[in-house]
Amino acid sequence: MLVKFIGKHQLLISIVLFVACLPLPGFYTGNIREPHISIELLATGWLGWLGLHFSWFANPAYFLAIFLNKSKPRASLLLAIIAMLLALSFLLHSKILADEGGGTRTITGYGWGYFLWVMAIAIFATEQAKKCLSNANEGALLITQSIVLGAGIAAFSINYYLGENSQFLIDRDRSNYFAEHCDEAMEVIYEPATNVQGIYFSPDWGADYGRSKFGKYSGSQVGVLGLGFLNSGVLPFYEVDNDKKDVYPYKRYYRGDFRGEEISTIASNYSVITENLSKGLRPELGIYFAHITIISSDKNKTIAEAKYLVSFADHRICLPNPEKGFSTHQFAYQTFKSVLKSSFDIGKR
Repeated sequence: MLVKFIGKHQLLISIVLFVACLPLPGFYTGNIREPHISIELLATGWLGWLGLHFSWFANPAYFLAIFLNKSKPRASLLLAIIAMLLALSFLLHSKILADEGGGTRTITGYGWGYFLWVMAIAIFATEQAKKCLSNANEGALLITQSIVLGAGIAAFSINYYLGENSQFLIDRDRSNYFAEHCDEAMEVIYEPATNVQGIYFSPDWGADYGRSKFGKYSGSQVGVLGLGFLNSGVLPFYEVDNDKKDVYPYKRYYRGDFRGEEISTIASNYSVITENLSKGLRPELGIYFAHITIISSDKNKTIAEAKYLVSFADHRICLPNPEKGFSTHQFAYQTFKSVLKSSFDIGKR
């Protein structure tokens, strides 16, 4: 019964598979396996020819083949075969064009979107072949089609589900990590800073995330921390880590001094430390779990701390206040604002 249904409704099945592929990742790039959603690729993939990628042109060939499937079945078959070859040509590439400047990204995996797209074209092509080959045994063609499609499903499933670095395991481990640690997101100021003589930033940068919707951040940016505090006019200096750790592990900046002074010991009485709690995770997960602590060396205590969890692969994020977003700059400013001018300018380079 199922075989008979498939045999009679292959055009419908092909179109359904094409539509089903659109919200799914077509492929993944980079060490963090960043997904590229098929519907976005359908809208922008025509630019691929600039990087000698022609697989996108399988789409207009497929659409035209469907349009001609009754009036000109042989032309439709030829177009379907061309569409199939163009779609499969994507497998010949290891890199994809990333921007207008010619930058590229490494293709590190294929998603269900690509698989369903190829299957949609393959099913339609075999249907047209069945129409054009009038003397062919319909049952034999259907069996051959089933074998080809079964082999394709098996090959893709092995690639997607099996292996230590399979996309399925990466997605599963990322989701498990979020489920385990998302509730740890926090932002607490235990007491405001007083008598700030200098601040040590490690590292000297912070991230700002816009408010999240449906668990994903809408925008982000990264900027330096120390310069803004120095520009406030009431901070004598700030200190950061230095590249020359074996001789002078730190650098001290005074207002107007952009080169900095290499030093061996820290004189700041406050520290803003950002620790990556996910440092031991494999890079394919693309997870950053930040723990920011503001410490008073005079009191030998933590006066403020915050945590947030973000996935650079799919833009998932856990924030202490999703409606407000999170800013390392603003968090630090709120802790130190009692000793800073109201005209405090958060500097970014």
